[in-house]
Amino acid sequence: QHATSIYDVVRIDHFRGFAAYWEVGADEETAINGKWRKGPGMELFNAIEKALGPVPLIAEDLGVQTDEVKKLLEESGFPGMRVLIFGFTPDYDNEHLPHNYKPNSIVYTSTHDSQTVCEQIMDICSEPEKQFAYRYLRTSHAEAMGWSGIKCVWASSANIAMTTLQDLLSLGADSRMNTPATIGGKNWRWRVRAEALNPTVSSMLGEITKTYMRG
Repeated sequence: QHATSIYDVVRIDHFRGFAAYWEVGADEETAINGKWRKGPGMELFNAIEKALGPVPLIAEDLGVQTDEVKKLLEESGFPGMRVLIFGFTPDYDNEHLPHNYKPNSIVYTSTHDSQTVCEQIMDICSEPEKQFAYRYLRTSHAEAMGWSGIKCVWASSANIAMTTLQDLLSLGADSRMNTPATIGGKNWRWRVRAEALNPTVSSMLGEITKTYMRG
């Protein structure tokens, strides 16, 4: 209730835990020894709707999802998430590639917890993945990677498409916002300079947004 009073939309992290979750004893040093427990499923979401009325929720359904999780997402009607940089696998038709996005989705070029588009392709991808990404984005130039990714996501059928400032500026590894499971270092310290958000950048974003009717 409090979250809906201060945010337009609420994202439920680790949605798969509402179907089933991994229970680990408090005295365990690692998460190896545990067991699966059945989650509350639709019972919880029905109770929320009964108490608060329709609530705008997004399901973070990234990672390996079971049929049980997929069924729960479909039953809930919540939009799921897709991330472009997770899609550059040339050996199969990946659900994170824009041509596979469903309308009821929230899609991203990259996220605050991931590499940027440029870093993912230029520094992380294997050579076959890199060549596939070049073909898919129709560019092999690092300075154009972010913009090409934005165009692909904006052109998809997903109802909502989002990007990051890092991808908007086609930045690489030195601009990463956060590395999960690590503390300190450069996490959450990246800042954008005012001069980077210039008329050229805003004009390009405006043109892409108008072209794909995202306004």
